[in-house]
Amino acid sequence: MNRHSLCALGVLLLPSLALAQRTPTDGPPTRPYRFVEIPGEMELRGVLTALPLQPEDAARYGLTEQELQAHREAAQQALAEYPLVEYIPATDETLIEVGVGNEQAVADALMAGGDFRYVTPDWIVYPLANCPNDTNFGSQWHHDAAHMNSCNGWDFNTGDPNIVVALCDTGLRTTHSEFQLNRKEGYNAVDKKWESQGGNINDVHGHGTSTSGCAAANGNNANGVSGVGWNLGHRMMRVSNQSNGSSTISTLNHAARTASDAGDRVANISYSGVTDPSNQTTGAYCRAQGTLVVWAAGNSGQKLTGSRDDDLIVVVATNFNDTKPSWSNWGGFCDLAAPGESVYTTTASSNNSYGSVSGTSFSAPLTAGLIGLIFSMDPSLTAAEAENYLRAGCDDIGSTGLDTTFGYGRIDVGQTLALIPSCGGSNYCTAQTNSSGLAAQMSFTGSTSVSQNDLVLGADLCATNQFGLFFFGDSQANTASGAGTLCVGGTLHRFGVLQTDAFGSAFMPVDLNALPGGAVVNPGDVTNFSFWFRDGSTWNFADGLSVTWCN
Repeated sequence: MNRHSLCALGVLLLPSLALAQRTPTDGPPTRPYRFVEIPGEMELRGVLTALPLQPEDAARYGLTEQELQAHREAAQQALAEYPLVEYIPATDETLIEVGVGNEQAVADALMAGGDFRYVTPDWIVYPLANCPNDTNFGSQWHHDAAHMNSCNGWDFNTGDPNIVVALCDTGLRTTHSEFQLNRKEGYNAVDKKWESQGGNINDVHGHGTSTSGCAAANGNNANGVSGVGWNLGHRMMRVSNQSNGSSTISTLNHAARTASDAGDRVANISYSGVTDPSNQTTGAYCRAQGTLVVWAAGNSGQKLTGSRDDDLIVVVATNFNDTKPSWSNWGGFCDLAAPGESVYTTTASSNNSYGSVSGTSFSAPLTAGLIGLIFSMDPSLTAAEAENYLRAGCDDIGSTGLDTTFGYGRIDVGQTLALIPSCGGSNYCTAQTNSSGLAAQMSFTGSTSVSQNDLVLGADLCATNQFGLFFFGDSQANTASGAGTLCVGGTLHRFGVLQTDAFGSAFMPVDLNALPGGAVVNPGDVTNFSFWFRDGSTWNFADGLSVTWCN
C-alpha cells in the first residue's frame, strides 16, 4: 500500500465516527459491493474511484445541510491519507492509489463512515469480442428487413455529418477506405491528447476499427460495407495504449466525458465493466449535456440485475434467429438488444479488409449509430427524448412486452426513424426575375425547433433599398401577382414592414411566442414563408420556404 499499511485504516474512520450511527436503511451506504476479479475481463490494479456524498443525497438519506457538509469534509480527510492519482472536477470523483490486493479492505474502511456514495475499483477492462470470425457470413445480414430494417430507415435519414458518434475504443485504422468521409479529430484518452496535439489514435488492437465500421462506415460508396449511420460524423477516442486493448474504467469514462464536452451526441463503449457505479456518474454528466452513453452488456452469459431506467444504454446481443447467444449478458439492467453474432464489418488488417465478428461489442455501436440517426432527424431532441424514440422503435422479440432478456426489444432502424417527425426547411415555387435581374430567394438560419425558438428568416437577391415584408400561410400556391408569383396560400399572416439593404437582402428573427394574427405552431406543423417587396412601379415575391417544425 505504498507508505500506508492496513493498520492505518482505523485512522481513516476517526473523522466519521460521530456520523456513522445510521444503518444502511436510514442513511448513506456503509458497505461497498464485493470486488470479484474475472481474469481477462475485469481485473484489479490497486486504484480506487471514490465519490463523496453529493448535494442531492441530503434528501435521499435524510441529512441536514450541516450533516451533509460534515460527511463531505470527512470524506476529503479520509481520501487525503492516500496518494492522489487524479481528481475529476466534472464528476467530483477522486482516484486514489491503494496497492494491488488492498482494494476491498480500503473500500470497506472508507465506506464504513457513510461519507461516500461509492468506492469502487478502477477496473482494468477489455474489449468485448469473444467469438472468432465466421466465414459463413459474407454479408451484413443485420441490416436486412427481417432484422434491423436499415434500408427503410435510410429512406428517412443516412446521418448528418454534424452529428458525431464517438467510439471509445482501441483506435482506428484511419487509412481504411470506409472512414475517409466525416471523420472528426480523434483523441487519446490515455495520454489526454487530441490528434492535433500529438495524440495517437491508430488502432493498437483492431477492435476499434470494427466497432467504428458498425456505427459509421461510409456507405453508398460502391465499396465494402455500410455503417448504420453512414453519413454521420465519427470520432475515435482511443482508450488503450496496450496491444491487448486493455483500458481502465476511469479512462473509458474520461473518454466519454471528453466526447460529450466536444458536443458529440453519442459515446459508445464496447468494454467489460458496465455495472461499475462510476459509469452511471459519467452517464448522468453526459446526458445533462445532451449526450447518450451506450455500453455493451458483456459476454459472460451473466444476468445483470438493476434498473434500466438509469443513465446508460446497455445493449444485449442477438443472432440471426433473433435469440440471445448463450454468451451474451442479459437482465433487468439491460435496455435493449441488437445483432451481435457474426456481424460483418470493417477490420484493421488492411485499408480494404472486412470480416465477421461476434460480441456485444458490436451490438452496442450498431445501437449508437441508430442514436446518431435519431439526432440527425431532429438535433433539438434531448437525450431523454432520443432514448424514448429508440425504445419505442424496437421490435418486440422474446416474451411479449418489456422483459428481462431483451428489454424493450431488438433495434429497428426503419421503425424508429418513422416515429420522428421530419423537420427542417425546403424551398418550393419558382420566383420571377425582378429588377435586379435575379429571382429572389428565401433562406433561414438557426433551427426549426419550436423549443429552441431561434429561427431567423432571410431574403436575398431582392430589389435594393426597397420596402418589403415577410409573411406566412398554411398552404402552398403558385399564383401570378404583381411582377411575380404568390407562393403562399390559405390564411395569410404578415410581419411588420422593413427595408431591404444595399445588397437586396432582408433578415428577421421569428418569435414563435408572438406570431401575428395569434398564429400558433407545434412540432410537426408545416408553415410556408415568403417575402414581398417593392420592385420599381409594382411588387414582387421571393420563392416559397416550407418549414416543418421540430420539438
